[in-house]
Amino acid sequence: MTEAEDPLMNCEICGRPIRGPPIRIVVEGAKMLVCQDCSGLGEAGWEVEQPLKQRRPVAPKPIVRPSRRPRASGRLSEDLDIVEDYPQIVRKARENLGLSQEDLAKTIGEKLSLVKKIETGRAQPDHGVARKLEHALKVGLIVRLAEAAAPSTGPSKQDFELTLGDVVK
Repeated sequence: MTEAEDPLMNCEICGRPIRGPPIRIVVEGAKMLVCQDCSGLGEAGWEVEQPLKQRRPVAPKPIVRPSRRPRASGRLSEDLDIVEDYPQIVRKARENLGLSQEDLAKTIGEKLSLVKKIETGRAQPDHGVARKLEHALKVGLIVRLAEAAAPSTGPSKQDFELTLGDVVK
């Protein structure tokens, strides 16, 4: 049924049944269907909005995720270690280059608080941070365990083995 054929259609302003086709008007921004008598209360008519064509659902694009490289853990490998006096080395190298702690943090892309903790010895840098510090400050912080445990000047226990002859003496 169309609007003109609807016998039960009432004026949206006065409430009387509408005889004939309803008149479309806009009253203070509200679109209304009114009778001939109330049509002078609003502005010119409005067009019936045609429903938008339904769009076909678009197949979702497959999500392409970048392949993940195995991430190197922040820990040093078994045969690498940080030198014991890393706080002093980092501080002296930074001061020699004339950098503030803030500048160093920006240079290596780490937080200022981490740089402060490393310089005071409250935090040990992980492998990645140690490499960044080595590169930025041109110092050596990572050593092989064999180098870290440098041999002492005297004979070590590893070089000297007891024999039965030594025990008998």
